[in-house]
Amino acid sequence: MSNIFLHEEDEDITLMLDPDLHWLDEFTWVQTEQALARSLTGLLVVEAQARLYGREITLSSPDATAGWFARADLQRLHAWEASDRVLTLSIRGQVFAVKFNRAAQPIEMTPVLFMSDAQPSDAGNWFTGAVRFITV
Repeated sequence: MSNIFLHEEDEDITLMLDPDLHWLDEFTWVQTEQALARSLTGLLVVEAQARLYGREITLSSPDATAGWFARADLQRLHAWEASDRVLTLSIRGQVFAVKFNRAAQPIEMTPVLFMSDAQPSDAGNWFTGAVRFITV
């Protein structure tokens, strides 16, 4: 299992995310855009072009027992999302320039255990959920 890193260049901060996070849409990316049309004579016209950016990357907790996010990391992720920064995501030997995907809910979390006033060592400071990016 490889580590997952998210780096912000301006502040020079790197978060190490839980390596148990599941990359939900890893194999749903279509690398080539295609348009089909018919000419006036009825012939099929096929146009294709490689997609350069816009790949969705969703990192999700596979279940309630793995892929946890610490409260401090979530606070940092929310600050980065609000500032619309470009981040560097390193996952499975690949590196991507990403932004938070605001077309979907970019950060969606649920506490592992709800506590109204969680202390730093409590389970109430850990969350499961999903973080959604898009390549830029």
